[in-house]
Amino acid sequence: VLVRANSNKAMGIITEYDVIHAIRKHGEDIMSMKAGDVMAVDLVCCRPEDTLEEALRTMNLHKIRCLPVVSESGNLEGFVNINDVVRGQMKTIIDSWQAKKDTTKAS
Repeated sequence: VLVRANSNKAMGIITEYDVIHAIRKHGEDIMSMKAGDVMAVDLVCCRPEDTLEEALRTMNLHKIRCLPVVSESGNLEGFVNINDVVRGQMKTIIDSWQAKKDTTKAS
């Protein structure tokens, strides 16, 4: 979940990991906590024009599984998660393998 200020500016993000960590640390008290108490404030984003490879590098570098996609003007365009990247890479690998297989059959 992207946490935004009244100005619509991204302030942080709350991920599954953040919630699990907060539950371990605070137990049932988490239910009365505010988003700002749990969110990660070092927001790492990618741009709509970034490739899946660039998104994966960013995720690996920062050890995260989800990236907000933010335009130059700062608008949230969506999210890319590790599953999206893996699906995209698998399609590329399968297409490449199929093309090699087709080439081999034609020979």
